[in-house]
Formats: sequence, C-alpha cells, structure tokens
Amino acid sequence: MKHALKLIPLAIALAFVIVNARIISVRPMHHDEANQAIRFGDLLEGRGYRYDPQGHHGPTLYYATIPAARLSGARDIAHCTEATVRAVPLAATALLILLVGCQGAIIGHLTAILAAALTAISAPFVFYSTYYIQEPLLVLFAAAAMACLARWRPNQPRSPWLPCAAFFIGLTAATKETWLITIFAMACAIIALAILYRKRIHFSRNELKRQLPAFSIAVAAFLLPVIVLYSSFFTNWSGPADAVRGLFQGAAQSSQAEFTQPWHYFIKRLIWHKTAPGPVWTEWPVILAAIVGTVVAFLPKRPLIKRLPLQFLAIVAVVQLIVYSAIPYKTPWCILNVWQPVVVLAAAGFAAFLTNKNRWCKIICACVLATVAFQQIRQSQQTCGRYCADQRNPYVYSHTQRDLLNLVARVREITMDKPEADNAIVVATSSHQDAWPLPWYFRDRSDVEYRTDWPDDFPPQPVFIIATPDLEVDLQTDGYVWETHSLRPNFFLFLGVRQDRWDEWLARRMNQTTPTTP
Repeated sequence: MKHALKLIPLAIALAFVIVNARIISVRPMHHDEANQAIRFGDLLEGRGYRYDPQGHHGPTLYYATIPAARLSGARDIAHCTEATVRAVPLAATALLILLVGCQGAIIGHLTAILAAALTAISAPFVFYSTYYIQEPLLVLFAAAAMACLARWRPNQPRSPWLPCAAFFIGLTAATKETWLITIFAMACAIIALAILYRKRIHFSRNELKRQLPAFSIAVAAFLLPVIVLYSSFFTNWSGPADAVRGLFQGAAQSSQAEFTQPWHYFIKRLIWHKTAPGPVWTEWPVILAAIVGTVVAFLPKRPLIKRLPLQFLAIVAVVQLIVYSAIPYKTPWCILNVWQPVVVLAAAGFAAFLTNKNRWCKIICACVLATVAFQQIRQSQQTCGRYCADQRNPYVYSHTQRDLLNLVARVREITMDKPEADNAIVVATSSHQDAWPLPWYFRDRSDVEYRTDWPDDFPPQPVFIIATPDLEVDLQTDGYVWETHSLRPNFFLFLGVRQDRWDEWLARRMNQTTPTTP
C-alpha cells in the first residue's frame, strides 16, 4: 500500500506537466524573462557565464536550461523557443510537487498527497511554473533543504541529511540573493522550536564533538555549488566574491522607488484581489485551511515527531511573510517562497478532518475540499488563460502586452522575402530597459541596432524605426508610415516603416488577397 501511495505524487506531477505544457508558449515573454533568456544564450553559444551583481541573479537558472536546450536540439539562442527556456521552471515545479508528495514519512501520507495536489492546482505555482525566473528553482531547493533537515537527527553523526540540507542551501545561494530571507526564516524556526522544547533536548558536549565532522562536511557541501557555479566551473574566480557583493547590491536596490509597494501588498493579493471589472482572485480557502493545520500542529494530541515539521513550516511561513512585507521592494513572484509552506499546512488542515473518527466530519470535509479544488482549478485557468498578461491578474507585474507580438509579426511579414542586408532595424529607446523583450523576439536577426539616442547625422534611413514616445521629437519622421503598439500597460512603442517598403508590402498583400476572375 505504501509503495502504491508513492505513485500518486508521481502521477500528479506528470499530469501537472502535461496540462501546463500546452500553455507554456501562450503568454508573451516578460521583459525579465527575455533578459535572462538572452543571458542564457551567451552561455549556450560558448561565450560563457559571468555573474553580474548589477540587477541580475545567480547562475542556477542558466545552467539548468542547458539540458532543455540540448534536448530540444537548439545549439544557439536563435533556435530556442519560449518552451525551451520555460521548461526549466515547469520541471522545477513538477519536482517540487513530487518532493512534497513523497514526504509522507515526515508529515503523514495523506497530508503529503493533499499537499502535492494543492500545489499542482494553486494559481501562484501554476502561473509561475511557466515563467522563466529564479523563484521556482529557489522554492524547490529551499523545500528540499527543509525536507532534509526534518530527517536529520543530532544523535546520528553519520547521517547524510545535514550535508544534503547544506548542499541544497548552497543551491539556493547560487539561485537568488533572497535566499538569505529563507535561511533566516529557517534559523528562526530552529531557534524558536529549540526554546519551546528545551526540556526535551539533551545535547551534551560529547555529542557536539561527535557532530563536528558532520558540520564540517555540511560547510563543504554548502560551499560546493556556490563556488562551482559562481566561478563558472572554475573559470571566473572573481564570481564568488561578486556573489558576496551582490548581497549588498540587492539590499541597496530593495528601496528602489520603481518597485516600492506597501507592506500589505502580498496579503491583499492573496486574500482578495479585484482592481477592475472581471473575476475575483482569492486564496482565502487555502489560508483558512493553513490556519487550521497550524493549530493542529501545535496541539499535543499527535506524536511530536509528526507535528515538529509542520510547526517548523508554520514559523518559516510567518517569518518570511513578515520580512517580505517589511521590505519596500516587492514583486508578486516572491510570494512563492511564503506560499509553499502555507500549502503544506493547508493540506495538514484538511487531513486532520479527513482522518477524524466522526463520519459526518469526514463527509463535510470531503465536500469542502472538493469545492476548494474546483475553485483553485478555475482560478488557475483564469490566471493562465484569458488574464495571463492582464493587469487584473494579481500575479501579473508590468507584463508585455499581446500587441507587441503584432509589431514583431509586422516586421517579419514585411521582411519575409528580403535578405537581412536590406532590412535595417533601429530600436531607439530612452533606456536599454525599455527595449525589452524585443531582443528576444529579434534574437534570430543580425540587422537590429539598439540605441538610446537619435543623432542628427544618422546614416541612411533604416527600413524600420522602433522608438519610445519620449524620443518622438528627435526622430526623422519624413518618409515613414507609423503605427502605435502597446509594450506594457500605459507604455507604447512607435513602429515606423519606410514608405517605399510599406508600399511594396501593401501591394504584395493586396495581390495575395484579391480574388482572381474566372
């Protein structure tokens, strides 16, 4: 029976991949996704990887994408697709589902299976599982570290679980600078539980000495992925030092006005989010079940060995929520770090009622669970469907509008039968950031030039001009046909097509659409 239970999380993870693989390329690339995909292209094409603490994150995402690119047959970024790079967060989320579902020996088999199922249908995890960002990997490594810590016993000096936990913590450090928040929350949980159960803890000096070799191995296990990955496999020895500097750089950027949000930013998005006509997003059912699971975890009815991991998760979730809420810099995908332990606690809450001896309690809980599952699935469908790039979606953040794909399609249609030498494209923006994600969509072209100005002595007029509105007064607009396209909410790009090429394309298009007379 126990072996059969282990197959259920695997089935849930496989179903999750199959369902979400169909929508992996539906949403336009966010500018952060595009930026990181182009950085991966440098690694894929042999130019190597060097950690840049100025606005970029750790290397695990890029190195983890290499197998996906190889499996797809891509040897350069031009042959990579959205599915190629987004397969990495999708696989990471599927592994998280499998990991959580296999923790039955720690948190109870029913709780583990319910946690895997709730993760697979939860809107935050479903939405960001096809987002080429670091958070899915960060959450996976943190969950693996906590699972290893739950199996570690101080009186077993040869146990491999402490070094394994340290190794996964090292992977979190090589993923994103916010790993410190997760580790701080884990340290707070360990200290709080040690104080709470201090009368039951008997740890002598001799036992501490016996643990010194294990602690030494754990330190080495932590440093291994940090040094190997940040040094680009021992080819860039300034990388580990840059990683330390990146922590201070990240702290300095946490107060940037552009990303500053109120303290209740995450709480409002989870409890009740409705900013315009459209659906309401709420995670109230899961939060309420998590509160029940937390209460059950601290009730002395069950064995401590079963309650301790849930108590640990509860403290980790609360501490992370407090820290992320206190930091002014907020982006919605950071909520995944808090939401993962909350989902497990919610599963524990449902499991407590489903295992109750009262028959009616089981029936009512099963009906409530079915209703919550329907609500979660429906919400996930809206999140990844019609509202996948809509600002009404609480998990969308300044996302690329679908209209940008019309701009890209227009350029490709006009240049369809022309060699690149005849298709000069100039992208003029007030800052390099405003050009994204165009470098991704033009990744297969060598005829694109990106500028942050428009000099008077610019060489012969290019075929295409793509410019931000603030540069409109500087553009040589004579001889161009202009279109306006939405890049992000309330931010537009002008597309200028040289008159002769526009007329040529228009005539070709009319000839293709004009019916012939018999």
